[in-house]
Parts: sequence; C-alpha cells; structure tokens
Amino acid sequence: MYRKYIEGLKIWYKNENRRPLAISGPRFSGKTYLVKTLLGDSILNKQYIYIDCDRDITFLKLINKGIKVEELLSYLSINYNNIKLLIFDNVDENKTIISVIEKLHEYLQTMPIVMIQTSKKYYSSKDTTYMNSFDKMTIYPLDFEEYLLVRDKYLYINIKNHFENGKRINKTIKEDIFEIFKEYLVIGGLPEVVVTYIETKNYGITKDVIQKLSQQLINGFGRNYLNVTSAYNAVEVFQNVYGSLNQSFFKAASFEGTLRIRDMNIPLNGLIDNKIVSLVSKIDNIANMSSNNTHNKHFRVYMYDLGILNYQNDEIFFKKSMEEAKKAIKSALLENYIVNELCKYFENIKYVKLKNKKDLVFLCIKDEAYFALSYSNTRSFFSTLSLLNKDNKIINAIKLYDKIPSKKIRSDNEIINDIKLKEMPIFALSFVLN
Repeated sequence: MYRKYIEGLKIWYKNENRRPLAISGPRFSGKTYLVKTLLGDSILNKQYIYIDCDRDITFLKLINKGIKVEELLSYLSINYNNIKLLIFDNVDENKTIISVIEKLHEYLQTMPIVMIQTSKKYYSSKDTTYMNSFDKMTIYPLDFEEYLLVRDKYLYINIKNHFENGKRINKTIKEDIFEIFKEYLVIGGLPEVVVTYIETKNYGITKDVIQKLSQQLINGFGRNYLNVTSAYNAVEVFQNVYGSLNQSFFKAASFEGTLRIRDMNIPLNGLIDNKIVSLVSKIDNIANMSSNNTHNKHFRVYMYDLGILNYQNDEIFFKKSMEEAKKAIKSALLENYIVNELCKYFENIKYVKLKNKKDLVFLCIKDEAYFALSYSNTRSFFSTLSLLNKDNKIINAIKLYDKIPSKKIRSDNEIINDIKLKEMPIFALSFVLN
C-alpha cells in the first residue's frame, strides 16, 4: 500500500548530509511498515538490519552494560557491502538506546539509521535536548488522498488532475468521490483497518479490527504516565472524545466523579504528546491569537483517527452495514476530520464561535499569515469572516461543503474584503493542504 511519506523518506536517504532519522507518530499509523517494507524491502532489497528494542533482550542487555561500538557492530554482524540501512524500532524515549544510535552514527557516518518511536512517557517537565542531533519525520494515518488512491485509482487521478492541471470534475465523479469519502469517515485511516475493509468489503470484520486497536491503545496508556491516576484520567479523556464534541466545549465535569480541568492537564498533555488526541482552544477574535497552544478555559478535543473515534459513536458503530453507517454521519465527525488535516500543517490553530452565527471557524497561523476555514452549506461564513477580520489579518479563507451545492460556488480568485476566498468539497481538503 502506497504511503506519501515514502517520498520524504527517499529524499532523506539520498541526502549525503543526513543525520539519523527519528520517526514518530501515533500507534498503528504505519511507521514500521513505511520504513521496513516500503523502504527496506521494496527499495533496498531487504539489505537492512532491524532491531526491535522492545523484544531483542540480548541487544538491551548489551547496551545496558555499556558495550563498545565495535562490540555492538559485531553483534549486529554489519557487512558494509551488503547492509544499506539500520532500523531501531520501539525506541520510545530510552536515552540509553538514543545515545547508542548517536555513537553508531559517529562511528559509521555514512550508514543511514532510522529510529522509530512508538510512544512518549509524559513528564511534567521534559528534557528533549538529546533529540537535537536527529532529523525528524512524523507519520499519521492515511489521509483521504491516500485512501482514495488505494480505494479507486481512477477517481484519484481525476481529482489529482483537477488540482494540478485545472481539469474540471463532472458531477457524477464528485458524487462517487463523496460516497468513498463517507466510507473513509466511517473507518478512518489506520493502515490495518483500511486494508481489512478494502480486501473484505465487510463492515463487521472491519469493526472488529477497530475495536481491537482501540483496546490496545487503552492497554498501552500505563506506559505513558508516571502514576496510575494520570493513566486512568487519560482513559477517561480518550473514551469521551466523541461525547465532548457534541458539547459546546470540553468539560471534565461531564466524566464520572468530580474531576476538574486541572485534573486533566497531565492526561491531556500526554495524549497530545503521543498524538492520540489534538486540542484546539477557543478565542473571541483574532487579536487574541497567541503563538502557543496552551489550554484556555474553553477548548475542544479531537481524536487522531476517525475509525477509533467512531468506536465511541454508537450511532455508527452498531450499524450492520457500511451504507447504514454512512447515513449516520454527523457534523462532529466532519469537524474532527478537518482538525486532523489542519494539525498536520499548522502548529497554531484556534476556533471561533460567534454569537448568533452557526459557523465554527478555525483560524490557523503560519509565517505571520492567517488562514480561516469552516464547513457549512450556508453562506453565513462570509459575513462571519467580515466580523472577524477587523484587523485585516486573514489572507486566505476556505469554505468546505459536505454536499454538492445547487448554486454556483465562488471561484478560486474571488476576493472579498481583502480575503482570497475559495469554496470546495470537504473531501478535497487533504489534496489542497498537500
């Protein structure tokens, strides 16, 4: 299965000045498959050494007793003529292993080394300076562009030609893409789930895989926190993401017991650190847009994968068929999809909800330029933008629609109140951001 990240991985591999590469990302997003299968097996003809730092007990014993690099090379049995890549998987934040990788790089110099991090231990004050000697790459579950390529290459080529060459997409093709997009909203982008559904077309079997992965995520929370209370509260947050999206903002008081927002700070930060959830804070206007993403009083929490989110959504997960599940899709799911895509490209995202306005507007900042985005089947977004943009900070804006509009949409070049506006179907978001 093709992953777009392989292109960046190939560029890193060919770079003579590369440093060891630290690959991170949520569990089950395909990090090992990307490095081991797509690069190691397919491109390097299996000329690599793979070390699973969770399971290779001999390797762990050797490095923990302070083994010299030469002895480690002997254990790895490196033949410089045959080995083209070293892969260290499940490193997490083990500083001993990271130090060994740095020493190996100093000794071998030209040997490409990849370190895969599955999870991070959350500390109230973290020291990440030891990671400064690594190149970095973050892997996410399949976006809709990748899913469409795997699901229907003909439709993928059509929409790709539209964005790259300006070729128009006819209504029938748009309708077909919308149907596959709804399918993606139901099952999400975890590679194991995607492969299961595409191979079986059986929603029941696919749900079993989603349930299994969701439970494995919960079982792994214990290793991410320093105490049982934080791990328990993290499970509470994780299991209530969908429910919180149906509220005006995240409320710790909605959970069992008498939890307060401050009780959730450590669990939330740990879940964010491990890219299991993302958080977007509310602002009243763009004059209050800050350079960080600290927890304000009102914020919304989003799940990293739509399939895992739907495991909490009885209206979808208990449907017997894909067609029934697609009919149960609600706005909270679309909202989560949008934020997932934005978080890959913007570190600073806020949301605005104005009184007497239906639109939830997301504001993103990058290189001192503001970008506004909302999804709606009404035209109120444009008047909302005018109210928000009193300081003329918004340069670009996109309005997404989740069904084919009956009226003509705004062109790519239309400018209103100094804002360049674009309307597009919601399934096109990943294509545009890419």
